[in-house]
Amino acid sequence: HAALHNAELDLWPWWGEPIYRNGELVGVTTSSAYSYTLERHVCLGFLSPTNSDGSPVVVTTDFINRGDYEVDIAGQKFPAKAKLYPFSSLFAQQKRRKDDMELSNFQS
Repeated sequence: HAALHNAELDLWPWWGEPIYRNGELVGVTTSSAYSYTLERHVCLGFLSPTNSDGSPVVVTTDFINRGDYEVDIAGQKFPAKAKLYPFSSLFAQQKRRKDDMELSNFQS
């Protein structure tokens, strides 16, 4: 069962935390930081999933997008979202929304 991460009370991720996809261990985090803009932790990591016979799984965009992810921080699993695009595109989306809001307020 995944809990919501409380940045005030819960331990923060550093690096080396296990990444789970659909309940299966598929990788580890390599770094982490708190994003005040996104108001959450941002972790970077590598996925290296294997099939039941130990052979590597080909990681595709579809594989990434169709998974439910969790990061294990000190034995507690927290939900995570996998992103394939740079976070700078999130900032561009936020700016566009802000610009749209300002334009709609101006037109009112």
